[in-house]
Amino acid sequence: ATLGIQTKYYWRVRARDKTGILSDSTLWSFTTTGPPGIYASRPIDINNIDNYSRAQGEQSADSNINWYWAPATHTSDWRIKNYNIQVFTSASDTSISSFVFSDTLNGDAVNGCTLSYTIAPQYRGLLERGKTYFARIRAGDTATPQNWGQLSEPGDGIYYCLRKVDGNILEWKTNPGSWSSDNDYVYGSPFYEAVRKDGTNDHRSDSRAEAASLDLDELHIAVDKYNIYFYTKFTSYFDGRPYIQLAIDNGDNSQQRYLAGRNVSSEDLLVSPNAAWEYLIRCVTGNDYVRIDDRDFNLAGYGKYSDVASTGFEFAVSLADLGGNDKFCGDTIRISTAIFWNDAGNVGKWVSDINVHNPNCVDLVTNGQTWGEISWSDQSLDYYLELYIDTDYKIASVRACTAAYVGLPLPATGYAAGSRDYTFYNVFVKQI
Repeated sequence: ATLGIQTKYYWRVRARDKTGILSDSTLWSFTTTGPPGIYASRPIDINNIDNYSRAQGEQSADSNINWYWAPATHTSDWRIKNYNIQVFTSASDTSISSFVFSDTLNGDAVNGCTLSYTIAPQYRGLLERGKTYFARIRAGDTATPQNWGQLSEPGDGIYYCLRKVDGNILEWKTNPGSWSSDNDYVYGSPFYEAVRKDGTNDHRSDSRAEAASLDLDELHIAVDKYNIYFYTKFTSYFDGRPYIQLAIDNGDNSQQRYLAGRNVSSEDLLVSPNAAWEYLIRCVTGNDYVRIDDRDFNLAGYGKYSDVASTGFEFAVSLADLGGNDKFCGDTIRISTAIFWNDAGNVGKWVSDINVHNPNCVDLVTNGQTWGEISWSDQSLDYYLELYIDTDYKIASVRACTAAYVGLPLPATGYAAGSRDYTFYNVFVKQI
């Protein structure tokens, strides 16, 4: 059998004489040499902050990813003086192809060493957004020369989000000068985004002076393992005027076509039946909130919002609030986009009272002019973007789609009754 290192063993000799009597020798001992056993536990990553300011162990919006761990054990009970942390892009591969960086934490023989680590600034630039990082640690004692244990098992991995919603325009693909109106583009690393270049001055200008601030210039979309991100760039930026609605069709179970409005049926905007939505995202600028509704207009969650360098607005929504990330893995989603006027946190009334069947939208993601998509009697946005998301949760393709006009659905299948306001009157007649 193999003897343990730095372990004391006892031994003696026992003899039997010719009469069968047993006798023992003096008890002797020896101690083996060699390095001690030093065992580090796997690091834990549950205190990282996502885009919604939540501490959890799945994702980090920033590069200051952190871990902590239990004290290492030493077979000779010596104090642990140092920890070495190594970060990889794989939970199983510790070769150079997966290795990202190594850093050592220094303690002393009296106080030992800290049990936590935040990625140092000089290593943060080595991280790539949209990847998962796994940490392993090993411990070193106070001996000279120092003894080091083996690498621990890896932590369960922390995902570095594709975007941090903080208004940094450099995280989005900027116009290279070759984009043309009413066209779609897809960009890979490091952006992994789809861009829709909308037409400028294609919005409605038939009513209020605020129209110039509601002309959408570009729609950017990115997806990662946990979130979907949007950047809406406007031709003329004005915080507080746009009321942005994006209808997300990521399933086959909905017949909901109505967007949020003023509870006036003749002013409602609908999407195509081909893009009937399961979830509606509303970004209300100025009021600085992002709300997610399910198809019955029940609250499903809130997103994160930020202004972007006086050009537009970026916001993120958790895939968990959109039915789960499995609906965005190796699948196709459809997005219909409309811009309204923000009137004190509500969809503003854009049209005069004399106009019937005239929705309050001011700009649409469509092919050509907004008035070419809707008219006095056409309340349907038949244009939508179709995005394919690969199994790595990255947008692989985007294409613009349109469908033949379909009229308003029957009242029983339209805008959820719970979302409208009704006034009931009781009239009592007394016979005299």
